[in-house]
Formats: sequence, C-alpha cells, structure tokens
Amino acid sequence: MRELAGLTLTEAASIIGRSVSYLSQVETGKALNVSEKYVANTIGALSAHIANSAPLKANNEKKPAA
Repeated sequence: MRELAGLTLTEAASIIGRSVSYLSQVETGKALNVSEKYVANTIGALSAHIANSAPLKANNEKKPAA
C-alpha cells in the first residue's frame, strides 16, 4: 500500500507514526508478532493519506497551457 501511494519508507513512517526501521521489518516479514491493530491502523492511515491526496491525472490528459 505504501508503494501504491508513492511513499518512501520515511514518508509512510511519518504518516503512520512508527519508526522507519519497524515499518521496514514489517514489510519484509522480519517483524515478529505484528498485531492486527497495527495492520488496521497502518492501512487506515495510508488509505486516508491516499484519499486526501490530489487526484492522479491520466497519462493521456493534457496539461493546461501556462
């Protein structure tokens, strides 16, 4: 989900309020005993960030003239 949002580990960690190292361990499967609450909170925070971001433009959409 972090990659879908186009976020770096540092950006995502800041949004979800966790350390970069822990988020990296979760993503690589090296973190032990990751709680369902952590996963739900992470998905919620990243989903909210995506929803509140500027909409993506289609590749074929022309940019307005300057």
